[in-house]
Amino acid sequence: MNNFNITITETIIGAETVNAVNARELHAELGYNSDNYAKWIKLNLIDSRFALNYDYIALHHKTSNKYDFLITFDTAKHLSMLARTKKGYNIRQYFIDSEKELRSIKQVCTMAEYNALLERVKLLEQQPKVVEYFTMREYLTNCGLTNIPTKIVMLHGSECTQYCHENNIMIRKEYHNNISSNLYPLHALIAWASQS
Repeated sequence: MNNFNITITETIIGAETVNAVNARELHAELGYNSDNYAKWIKLNLIDSRFALNYDYIALHHKTSNKYDFLITFDTAKHLSMLARTKKGYNIRQYFIDSEKELRSIKQVCTMAEYNALLERVKLLEQQPKVVEYFTMREYLTNCGLTNIPTKIVMLHGSECTQYCHENNIMIRKEYHNNISSNLYPLHALIAWASQS
């Protein structure tokens, strides 16, 4: 599923509790210029076939004297398709996939818990990826191969080093008592072992 910066909220529109999104966020994700937001809302939402308190609600901010519009998923899908772009299609598909996912987890957690979970996932995705490094002996031991002679381990190490150099994979060095050992990223060890 594509990740778009569109928050899904549970709100009441008309007499129904529905999943809704902020029209301003949708407008931004569609790639439109933010200066044209008011015109876009008027043309595509207010003056079109969409109905207030059925397809959307208007929220007035007294401090800024501006309106935000919460729109139903169906309305968001229609507006995405009106964009007639690949991104509009992808955003529409995002809403369809989100609806399916929300239906499947509805019995498991509340919308607030789901949004909190999505926020945690976004934070985890932003963290740098941790790469695990192992010596050849550590890797072979983890694979259950414990009684391999040092000469064979060194031969495998040389082969894996060559594989890493050929594929531009960084190797680290580890020193113990003035003896160096190569440390290989786990993904490189697995790729090397699968081709050997």
